[in-house]
Amino acid sequence: MKPKIDPTAGRVAKPKSGASRYMDLVASTAPRAALAPEEIVFQSRNHTVREIHRTWEQTQDDFLTIGRWLNAAKDALPHGEYQSMVRTDLPFSTSLARKLRTVAEFVDKGVVPREQLPNAYSKIYEIATLPEPALQEVKGEIHPDIPLRELTALRRRYVPRTITIDHEPLPVGNLAALRERRRRLLAELLEVRQQMKDAI
Repeated sequence: MKPKIDPTAGRVAKPKSGASRYMDLVASTAPRAALAPEEIVFQSRNHTVREIHRTWEQTQDDFLTIGRWLNAAKDALPHGEYQSMVRTDLPFSTSLARKLRTVAEFVDKGVVPREQLPNAYSKIYEIATLPEPALQEVKGEIHPDIPLRELTALRRRYVPRTITIDHEPLPVGNLAALRERRRRLLAELLEVRQQMKDAI
């Protein structure tokens, strides 16, 4: 089910920097159940960023709602805007955002009943990204307390060893690609350090 988009939502100003950016996030701190897909109504990038920050700070276990917000933003924002939002406005990496989106999509499809799934997004991600034969093999054995080591062992049997750089699988032995990834990560680290200095 596609998330609803508020047709009256317009573009808003870029989020404030520093502590003032988070002032409106303290309004509600009570825990809540994960929002259903039909409850996610995209209004604007800033609204989505605020909702994701609030949810992230309330409980890091509420991965499902964050994944649904990310999916709503990905579907609603203009091309390139979603990646920019994740990179500059959210308290986690693009890699984690991709995992949370995958988990939300998997749970919402109902392939495995929600009550049968673990509460850790990392475990659900392992289940969600298994090839179909592996998923069928393990489907009846999935339970909330399934150890991560069992899931990773199953993955190793079915999935060839690769790494991902910008959504393109590359063989682990590709040294040039690994050097390029290291260069990009170092550049990102330097940028984050500069932003931290500027925020002080």
